[in-house]
Amino acid sequence: PEVPEYARHEDLGSDEEDGQGWTEYVVADSGTGMKEEEIPYIFEKFRQLGDIMTTKPQGIGLGLSISRVIMERLGGAVWAVSSPGEGAELHFILPGGTVVGDG
Repeated sequence: PEVPEYARHEDLGSDEEDGQGWTEYVVADSGTGMKEEEIPYIFEKFRQLGDIMTTKPQGIGLGLSISRVIMERLGGAVWAVSSPGEGAELHFILPGGTVVGDG
């Protein structure tokens, strides 16, 4: 799959290397979206986008960084696709043989 550079890591395999294929999950919303240059920062610990001086932060900024660690430990990756005013999509990929949950 096409994984952005910021989401790549040393344990991320490829179809050619392992022959397992990938399972991809996509979660989309219809929110305000993000600028392309902001996207890599949403996966950093305690990082939130926006102006914290004028907008009350929601949460503490750990959810996506924890998700990234989990995906990387399972040999997968997580990244976002978004444009201002168009919402966002979060993409998660796992090697084909990985089982997550019951369904």
